[in-house]
Amino acid sequence: MAQPHQTFSDQWYRVAETTPELSPHLDVLRQVYRGDVWYIVKNPATDQFYRFNPAAYMFLGMLSGQTTVDDAWEACNAQLGDDAPTQRECIELLGKLQLFGLLRGQLPLEVDMLKERSHDIRKRHFEQLTGKFVFMTLPLINPEPFLRRFENVGRFLFSRWGFAIWLTLMIAGLVRLLPRLDEFGSNFNGILDPGNLIWLSVIFIVLKGVHEFSHAFSCKAYGGRVTEMGIMLMLFLPIPYCNATDSWGFAEKWKRIGVAAAGMYGEFVIAAIAAIVWSATEPGVVHTIAFNTIFIASITTLLFNLNPLLRYDGYYMLSDGLEIPNLANRSYEMLKHLICKKIYGVKEMRDPHVKDRTEQSLLVTYALCSMPYRLLIVTGIIVAVTYRYPVVGIVLAVMGIIMWLFFPLGKGLTFILTSPILHQVRPRALLITGAASLAVILVFGVIPWPAHSYADGIVEPRHRVVLRASEPGFIDQIVAAPGQTVAVNQPVIFLRNDQRQSELAQAEAELNIQRLRRDLAKSQSEVDYKIAEQQLEAAQRSYNAAATHVERLTLAAPVAGQLVAPDLENLEGSFVDVGQELGRIATLDDLIIKTTVDQHRYDWLFVGRDDTPRAEIRVRGQAGRVVKATIERYNPAGKNQLIAPQLSTTAGGEVTMDPTSQDQPRTLRPQYVITLKTADSRSILTPGARVRVQFTNGSEPLLFGWSRRIYQSFLQKFPW
Repeated sequence: MAQPHQTFSDQWYRVAETTPELSPHLDVLRQVYRGDVWYIVKNPATDQFYRFNPAAYMFLGMLSGQTTVDDAWEACNAQLGDDAPTQRECIELLGKLQLFGLLRGQLPLEVDMLKERSHDIRKRHFEQLTGKFVFMTLPLINPEPFLRRFENVGRFLFSRWGFAIWLTLMIAGLVRLLPRLDEFGSNFNGILDPGNLIWLSVIFIVLKGVHEFSHAFSCKAYGGRVTEMGIMLMLFLPIPYCNATDSWGFAEKWKRIGVAAAGMYGEFVIAAIAAIVWSATEPGVVHTIAFNTIFIASITTLLFNLNPLLRYDGYYMLSDGLEIPNLANRSYEMLKHLICKKIYGVKEMRDPHVKDRTEQSLLVTYALCSMPYRLLIVTGIIVAVTYRYPVVGIVLAVMGIIMWLFFPLGKGLTFILTSPILHQVRPRALLITGAASLAVILVFGVIPWPAHSYADGIVEPRHRVVLRASEPGFIDQIVAAPGQTVAVNQPVIFLRNDQRQSELAQAEAELNIQRLRRDLAKSQSEVDYKIAEQQLEAAQRSYNAAATHVERLTLAAPVAGQLVAPDLENLEGSFVDVGQELGRIATLDDLIIKTTVDQHRYDWLFVGRDDTPRAEIRVRGQAGRVVKATIERYNPAGKNQLIAPQLSTTAGGEVTMDPTSQDQPRTLRPQYVITLKTADSRSILTPGARVRVQFTNGSEPLLFGWSRRIYQSFLQKFPW
């Protein structure tokens, strides 16, 4: 993959007669990457690693303090031929080694570089401590004596027997958690509640301590050393960290991967134990702690630590697995190189070292995937925090815009304007970059695209009748199953009320007695007969009333249609009171969709518009199928009423409820009801289903549409 370069350099006279050598305190390790041998030089004083190919290492190995640089280079040419490093490459190599303080003796370059090296070391040390004021590190202890004392414990934990115990705990935790997965998922709604944040923060810090000690124990178990542990302030949240970079020097890649995976290995053990505890406890403090532990030690670990697109454990595992060291930096350099060479047209530019086109493709793919994913993760975190804590979210958003937008744009612009790499093609680079920027501005900020707005809706039958209990009683028998089509007056539910049955029996007995008395009164006086006749009429009225009460225990369909009662079968044998809703009889041949929007979306849809917005519907769980809909009517008066419980935020919807409303549920903002109809929706729409409605109203640039939706979503959550 490397292109030919000039063998000689006009600066060679400055280094040719010098006699430097590598510092004797350096450790040299041999590793194999993708079939090629590389030499890893470790500086124990700074825990820094440097990688050299065999040609560069041979050149450095000949520098004994007595051999001149020119003699070493001539010897390399004699032994390696075309594979020997060029004079320019040797000068660059010696310059970097001197800059990093890895040479001693007669140094090849000016003494002024010592000032540059000292400044660079202080700068890198300051950035390491402050983390650019986002990830500040504070070294605290040297855990090596502690790890040495319990080294046998670490070796057992990361042995086959330790892995067997780990696997057993994983299986046990999953067996206890999976049957109650729905219950576990329902607890996520309160994960960021203020009362839960304290538990979440404490558990997070403790688990990260377990995570870092797992790295340390595994590194020690495989023969490495860990000499630094401390606290990293991530946005002022203290998080333990350990320096296990000694594992980078392991010759076997499975050991390097094992050390990288050890943190997750330890956290998953805690997650499995927490799953067992959570499944065995009732709601309370222990139950809450176990849930938060599972969430942090499993879900967040999978999303962040295991993900190779973020520079955490999964990244180092992927880098060692692919045998591509320094994967992220090399991928960005490769992408930068291709842009400069293929787009800007830089001719005299050395190709980055890659073994083959497969490695080049992997580097480019990683660069193209990692940058958008990191931006997506940061955006997701900011949005989640903003919905709970708007002030903190706004501060994070400002910091994110500065760090992820302004800084990269500034660095890119500085590179284009000042980089010596582009000195021959700078006009072309400026023209291409300006044209690309203009295209982005046109596509996202000028060209109008179909403007959309979204809302959740609920499917309802146009004609429906509520089936309520007319009498109190126990559900004795369910005649019609939910979803069954019923005819008019067809029995659906039989209730049992022993008191009503007893009253009917008593009324019937009293009626029979009064009939006998009336018959006996016929042979008596006319006055006795009239009295008996009146008593019989009263008994008949009492009997009719009791019979009516008993008849009401049979709930029949008032209209023909389909029985909609999802929970009816679970109510058999339970007591129901007068007026309690047990189901609905709906006509399914004519369904409508009802949705609600706040005032800002209502104004955008209808105020000052001549055309009626278009609408499309997607059913939850069937997002690939789209149903065309038309707006049938809309209510111009907003109300603080929820048309269906499924649309509230507590049920996963978008409508925020007023937390101060105690008597009856009220929405935080007035909602405007919109009714839609479809031409033929019976194939995928069912009553009670939640749908996503997309309104299309004119056109606008994408940037304006995104800003509007963000603003509307924010106002939906925070009306002020």
